[in-house]
Amino acid sequence: MQALKGAGDRHLEATGNAKFVTGFSHSFSGFLQLWVLWINFHCQKVTSFQKYALLILGNNVTKERGAEKMKKWKFSFVILVIILIFGIKGWNFPVNAQDETDLLKIIDVLQKEKINITDWSLYAREKVDDFENLTEVKDYGKTLMGKFPDWQWEVENASGHWELKGTSPAKKGHEEFIKILAGRHGKPQTYIIYEIRGKSFTRESGQFIKDKWRMTAFDIFRGNPTIFSCVKGELSDNINTTLPKSIDRFLTLFKAEKTESIEEKNFISTSAYSPIFADSINSNEKEMNVQLGIRSEGLGAKTTLVVGTPIITIEY
Repeated sequence: MQALKGAGDRHLEATGNAKFVTGFSHSFSGFLQLWVLWINFHCQKVTSFQKYALLILGNNVTKERGAEKMKKWKFSFVILVIILIFGIKGWNFPVNAQDETDLLKIIDVLQKEKINITDWSLYAREKVDDFENLTEVKDYGKTLMGKFPDWQWEVENASGHWELKGTSPAKKGHEEFIKILAGRHGKPQTYIIYEIRGKSFTRESGQFIKDKWRMTAFDIFRGNPTIFSCVKGELSDNINTTLPKSIDRFLTLFKAEKTESIEEKNFISTSAYSPIFADSINSNEKEMNVQLGIRSEGLGAKTTLVVGTPIITIEY
């Protein structure tokens, strides 16, 4: 299991690093804004360059009506620039743009099956490679502290690493954390982490994830984090089926196809692929994006189920 987690982490980090970088959107947006300012200073003239731009936009401007048309074109172009800027910002949103998070999809299935949810987490992590030294890491930590001034912040100085941890004071039925972990020497290997976790899944937690989680993550991360969703629950005492049959049923509910499985007398761990979940990893040359683990403590005792995407991150 640990080997699979390590392989999954490396694959997902490589995938995140290959995505579109944020710096381009900022520089391009700035370029467009400068272009608009340039047009403002030259609104009374129709230069050959502006004529060319007008032709591209499909305007047939004559010299006599150039100034009048230019004003209308200015307004249209500013609207176009605004659309482009927000379009790029949305395209470069650092959290995978799903209509619904994997966590809520898992919760929905388990609640319909009357599973008693006892533990859940939504964990996002970004590996940052562009900090040149620990001072830059600490500066970014100060930036996050400025964005979340009401949070409780603490610093840990260990011999091998530096850590900044922020804890949300809000009571929403779950806990909320931000962490920065960095090496102390040379060019530091740095991770930014944002985690939400709770016990029973409340309505307030579900509403927060739907309405605010993405925007909070947007304020925290510099690029595209890797996202792990995990839910642990207990099967009802009324469910009297063997572990293999239980696993097969949940695979069906998640529309998942099994890729590999480890089976023991009181324990089964299964990796699978489902089209309803997002990120995937390769395991033994097979694509997977969900893991299910089920454990029975014996006849008449509780049965524990854990579901995680793309891998399980909660101990069971």
